[in-house]
Amino acid sequence: MKSLLGFVKTCNSSVVYGAVDKRKLSDKLYSSADPVNMCFRMCMQGIEEWVAKNHSGELALIIMDDCDKDIKKILRASFKGLRNQVWQADTKKCDWIFHDDMYFGSSADSVGIQLADLCGFFIAKHLKQESAEAEGFYEMIKDRIVYEKVEPD
Repeated sequence: MKSLLGFVKTCNSSVVYGAVDKRKLSDKLYSSADPVNMCFRMCMQGIEEWVAKNHSGELALIIMDDCDKDIKKILRASFKGLRNQVWQADTKKCDWIFHDDMYFGSSADSVGIQLADLCGFFIAKHLKQESAEAEGFYEMIKDRIVYEKVEPD
């Protein structure tokens, strides 16, 4: 795990994450919001901001770890909804930086997805303050986090 997480720094990778505190969410008026969809939308915002700042004019491709069909359906609908919001019908201009579809891949076939899973695992452990041992792994990637958002704040 250390060598894989070390790859994040060595390759100058960037980490973006969104998280939802389910206990705090349950106290909110919008407590029925889907935490997975909320995290997805936060990550999309973070990626968009990072690309605009660092690679303006570039196109981004979203590749997700394969998941069950119900979650996949929710995320695809969210992706399409976000895409439709940026289309400016009056000017026929689209400020969308993402490829027109998102792709789901198997982590068994992708070191990149495995690495993203590993980063997410240790970020979650850090946020939950669950393990002093896990904190050392989080420390390996924390300098590479370019966008982080936890809701509700």
